[in-house]
Amino acid sequence: MDSAGCCTHRPARPKSHPASQAEGPARYALHMKRLRAFLERLPGGHRPPTGPLTTSEATEAEELRQETLAKDAERIEREQSREPDSSSG
Repeated sequence: MDSAGCCTHRPARPKSHPASQAEGPARYALHMKRLRAFLERLPGGHRPPTGPLTTSEATEAEELRQETLAKDAERIEREQSREPDSSSG
């Protein structure tokens, strides 16, 4: 052991057999196939390329933003009207 408490001797790796070397790429391919299948099952699908919005996309996004702001303001107003006035107590 060295001063840090670690063992400085590492056991030698066993020699690979020719059959196990051929197994490596096959095992890797199997793992990649399973990973790809998992990723394909995730929601969302393929992400379209990013870039500037077209005029119609920008218009739709702005309209949706305005609707969302209005709904959020209504929700906040409702929540505040339901809460008892804690500053008067």
